[in-house]
Amino acid sequence: MLAVVCGLLVLSGCAQDSEDPEPLGARAGAKATGGTAPELDPLAGAPSLGACYALQKSDTLATTSTRAALPDCDRAHTSRTFLVETVPEGQQTDDFELIRSKCEGALPTGTGLNTTELYSSIVTWIWFEPTSAQKKAGARWFRCDAIAQSREKLKPLPRTADRGYNFFIGALPKAYKRCIRDGKDTNGDGEPEPVHVTCAEKHQYEWTGYFRMKDTSKFPSDKAFMGWAKSRCTKVAGTAQWWATWPSERAWSDGERRISCYAKVG
Repeated sequence: MLAVVCGLLVLSGCAQDSEDPEPLGARAGAKATGGTAPELDPLAGAPSLGACYALQKSDTLATTSTRAALPDCDRAHTSRTFLVETVPEGQQTDDFELIRSKCEGALPTGTGLNTTELYSSIVTWIWFEPTSAQKKAGARWFRCDAIAQSREKLKPLPRTADRGYNFFIGALPKAYKRCIRDGKDTNGDGEPEPVHVTCAEKHQYEWTGYFRMKDTSKFPSDKAFMGWAKSRCTKVAGTAQWWATWPSERAWSDGERRISCYAKVG
């Protein structure tokens, strides 16, 4: 996981392949023969690690997905599976705290981006659990996919000749880096509202870094956030002209404590 109000997009957000002791034909759960109940398969219907999909934004809002994987990742796709794991027996497959920990922890290896690169990017993660039919066959897996999202739209991910993860190679392309463009003054304060764009688009501010705020029990006011930004962003951005974004109340409750600083360019 992720939208932020007057703040940053929280990223939610590689993997060890689960062992596959049975042939793929057993994935859907074989029918019983001779009155014997079929053996439950915790990986029933599980996706392949490194599989690519042409998902739409609406697909990311669901907890299950039945879209078929593309034949390969050398064609346009918007998500890539970087982790497939099972939850312990008896545990729910929608345990978000467990899933978030696993997906966020595997995302750097899964994408090939380090923690700072990920935070400067529009790359984040989504997850899916088994369908009801798959659960009846014993499924208790979850799947983590990498996506790139900007202005509520999914962006194509880099194409590769093979399936797999670690698909960003070298410096983070501008098409995936976070920048800000001056928008309209919508509240009459004489200041333009920020429009979050990629750095491949027209922009006035580029992400340069972040710092962590003090941990407080209450969600800070905009005045408090701005006070922290004024104390640190000039140094982080390397210029007196900067823009800052901070977590929404929901992101704050999830533990996010970073303020991002964007330097004025041009």
